[in-house]
Order: sequence, then structure tokens, then C-alpha cells
Amino acid sequence: MGFLLVGLLFVWAAVTRQPEHSGGLDEALGRLLGEPFGPAALVAMAVGFACFGLYAFAWAWHLPRHLSR
Repeated sequence: MGFLLVGLLFVWAAVTRQPEHSGGLDEALGRLLGEPFGPAALVAMAVGFACFGLYAFAWAWHLPRHLSR
């Protein structure tokens, strides 16, 4: 979702012809934090990253068992 926000900032800067409005991931997350739903969206993104990390860890933990068959 964070990279989607960065892409939207780039598109917005191209449409309005104001390149100073494009930014990186830190600016996109900063703008998201300023929105009314921003803190909840950032928490949801963090939970998603944590879930993916747990999934990747579990997959790596069980991978040797599947390769030995």
C-alpha cells in the first residue's frame, strides 16, 4: 500500500505538472498520517507486514521437511 501511495504522488505530480509534489515513501506515509484515517491505515500496513514476516518465517522453518521428500 505504501508503494501505491508513492505511485499516486508521482501521477499527481505529473498531472498537475508540479514535480516538487512527488516524494518518496517517507513523504507518502507522512501524508497518510495526516489524514483522518491515516493512523489506522498505518497500523493496518504494519500488521500486514508483520503477518507476512511470520508467514515467511514459518515457510522457511518447514521448507527442509518438504525438500527431503
